[in-house]
Amino acid sequence: MQHRHHHAMLMLMLMLILIPMLIINTATANANETTSEIAISVILDMESSVGKVSKICIEMAIRDFYQTHKNCTTRIVTHFCDSKNDRVEAVSAGWSALFYLVLLSSSIF
Repeated sequence: MQHRHHHAMLMLMLMLILIPMLIINTATANANETTSEIAISVILDMESSVGKVSKICIEMAIRDFYQTHKNCTTRIVTHFCDSKNDRVEAVSAGWSALFYLVLLSSSIF
C-alpha cells in the first residue's frame, strides 16, 4: 500500500510542476494561432491494472471533453510514459519530460 502511495505522490508532484510550465509556455508561444496544443506527460505503471485503467480513463476524459466542447481551441496532447513499477524509472521519465519541455520552450522563443 505504501508503495502505491509513493507512486501517486510522485505523479502528483510531477504534474504540479509540469502543467503550469506547459500552460504558460504554450499560451505565450501560441498567442497568434487559432489552435494551441498543451503537451502533458503522464507517468504510469503500465504493467499494473491501476496504470492501465488510469490511462484509459485519462484518454476517455479528454475525448469526452472535446466532444462536448467542440469550439475549444486548446488541445491536450498526452504522452504516456511507463514507470515499469520502478521509482527510479518514474523519476527518469519525469526528468525526460521536463527536459523535453525545456527544449520545446527554447525553440519557441
